[in-house]
Amino acid sequence: MPTTKEWTTINLSLIIIVLLLTLNLAGIKLPSLGQAIYALDREPPLLAVEWKGEITKCDDLNRCCLEALEQVECVKQTIQSPLGKFSWSCRNSQELQYRMNNKAYSYCQQQPWS
Repeated sequence: MPTTKEWTTINLSLIIIVLLLTLNLAGIKLPSLGQAIYALDREPPLLAVEWKGEITKCDDLNRCCLEALEQVECVKQTIQSPLGKFSWSCRNSQELQYRMNNKAYSYCQQQPWS
């Protein structure tokens, strides 16, 4: 027989499930965790192209996202540059790399082509 603490945990879990199902039935869409993290991140998206050691900011975020995600690998690699702090590197070779901060990487991952 479950203890009082276990019954309380079960009841709270069922209440949360009922609440979520009621919201879904009412047509209220809750953001996914990824969208919530993206919305809470206050820094602007920053994406740059590094060619043979020279970093240039990319102003067309959609085009650069498409190019960056076509690279062979994207790895979490934090570097500081005069443009800002980058947390991701997407590349085919050491000569050409696309550098992104977390906000730009999240934006690129949410696009339909990713």
